[in-house]
Amino acid sequence: MLVRTRLLAALAAVAALLAPGLAQAKWLKAETPRFILYSNGSEQTLREYAVKLEDFDTLLRVFFALNPDGVPARKLEMYLVADSVDIRRLAPGASDSLAGFYSASSHAIFFIGKRGHGKGDEDDTILHEYAHHFMMQYLAGKYPGWLIEGFAEYYMTAKLKTGSFEIGGYNTGRAYQLMSRPWTPTEVVLSKRTNELKGDQVFGYYAQSWLMTHYMLSDPERRKQLFTYVRLLGQGKESIPAWTESTGESLESLDARLKVYMRKGMPSTRFTRASYKPATVAVLTMPKSADDFLLESVRAQLTGCGADREAPNIDDGSDEEATREAEKEAREEMAFLERIRTRAALYPDDGLAQRTLACLELEDGDKAVGLAILDRLIAADPQDAASLRLKAQSLLAQARDAADPALQRKLMNDAGRLLLKANAAEPNDYRTLLNYARSRLGEPDYPNDNILDVLGNAAVLAPQVDDVSIETARALMMRRRWDEAEKLLTPVANNPHGKAGAAIARTMLAEIERKRNR
Repeated sequence: MLVRTRLLAALAAVAALLAPGLAQAKWLKAETPRFILYSNGSEQTLREYAVKLEDFDTLLRVFFALNPDGVPARKLEMYLVADSVDIRRLAPGASDSLAGFYSASSHAIFFIGKRGHGKGDEDDTILHEYAHHFMMQYLAGKYPGWLIEGFAEYYMTAKLKTGSFEIGGYNTGRAYQLMSRPWTPTEVVLSKRTNELKGDQVFGYYAQSWLMTHYMLSDPERRKQLFTYVRLLGQGKESIPAWTESTGESLESLDARLKVYMRKGMPSTRFTRASYKPATVAVLTMPKSADDFLLESVRAQLTGCGADREAPNIDDGSDEEATREAEKEAREEMAFLERIRTRAALYPDDGLAQRTLACLELEDGDKAVGLAILDRLIAADPQDAASLRLKAQSLLAQARDAADPALQRKLMNDAGRLLLKANAAEPNDYRTLLNYARSRLGEPDYPNDNILDVLGNAAVLAPQVDDVSIETARALMMRRRWDEAEKLLTPVANNPHGKAGAAIARTMLAEIERKRNR
């Protein structure tokens, strides 16, 4: 009898651990005035990161004469994970050497990275990517690729302490590159983007961009020259002529000066912080479903949930390797869908689990099942903004593929009504605003003043997202508001990591130049 009692108690304990919704997740969520952070580590480490990021944001605001107490229109979401295994849950192809990455798309804006321990250069990737985010949010302009990267490299080494902060330090990897590896030609650094470089040139590009930025910012006279250089770029000058005009020195003399500057010992600057108070951090434990679905839900969102689905290419057999790769990717996505189906069955009433499944069904599975899941979630909670938005995206995708104009208009109107409800439940989500503007495409007065306001708000909320800037600029161009469109397109065109978006923006800028004076 005693053995049976112990066995029943053990089984009950196991059942409690396995029962969905009864146990708590390993994941914690921290919220500060400017950030939302998720971590599957300790609460103390999470709080330390939250305070560090708030301090870093304040440092940047002070240096660029912004309100040090200001808050963003939209908080940045960050996922702090233990290792590459967690990163691959979101990005299956990630290598072990990847410390983290930032993504800004029409579906999500977030950073995911490995937690360091506050030593050495472990947190440089996090601060580097946040510096990019900050620059696009508040300082967008016509910057060359090297300065965009140099800005992030320079500020990522900031040392943040309770009573002080220090800027101008170095990253050991970048220092090693400069001291022991061949330099990338300076004319290449000044005039190219990272996606135009090959092999070791990329490593040299980052290191030299940091060194050039450090050199220009460390002296008041050179800082003025840097501002002049940026102004000349804004006036349309090419990078190398603008550099020589603003600094009065050749590229050869610049190389020599940079090497002397580096070897003499590069200065860092320490600032005290009087009356320092760390940011407030609210931490809560997430439900058990987060263990199975938090990172997977972001991965699912990045597929577009069926909204970005294009007609398949007809394979003529001319590129067998590409065909095999596409088939492999399709198999992996189907396997991922099957795993989510199995896991989601354990959480029938959990919004995170069911929305993740709905998204993947709409993308790769049974669209009717995906829509039925969303309908069930919306019926249970009419204020479920995420489910309302996902259903609207699906209707817009159906409208895009509809051959009947009347059906197309009905689907777009239905999507618009859902998006109005989503915005009322959760105001000013850039994804809701962008999709609402898309639901009005084809109307006789598109883009009317209301649509321009909607797109303008989306662009303020998410200036990092190429699709938002491009669609807003295209609407402005339809109203011949050339200067406003140009201002939005210029940062996209000059993004050193820009690919398709940068090319589209450059084409649109050329169109503005042709049409402006007609």
